[in-house]
Amino acid sequence: YQRRVHGVLYDYATSRELREQASTTALAAQYFALSMTSRFLAGMIAYPQNVLQTHLREVNRQTGAHDFNGVVSTARTIWQVEGLRGFYCGLTPHICRVVPHTGITLLTYELLVRAAGYRTA
Repeated sequence: YQRRVHGVLYDYATSRELREQASTTALAAQYFALSMTSRFLAGMIAYPQNVLQTHLREVNRQTGAHDFNGVVSTARTIWQVEGLRGFYCGLTPHICRVVPHTGITLLTYELLVRAAGYRTA
């Protein structure tokens, strides 16, 4: 889900005008900033789903059963116990891990595509 949101945001941010710029240095800085910004925003939008998935996967060590049985009941429990903060618990380490990686990966991709001449517009 996060990757799809990120893809939409990144494609929207990297418009045709950006791809036609001549300066490779300015282009690289813009691609890097746009890819990291779009990944950050995608993480903010989609992270509550990751929290729900993690809670649904957890197994009680004593009983061997799942503590949470459904998406709605899990979301309700998180909201009642922790509030809105519960849906974003662990977001900072996640962002610190994925945002730089995504910036470097997409910058490399865009510069290689540009160098190979596959995309001009």
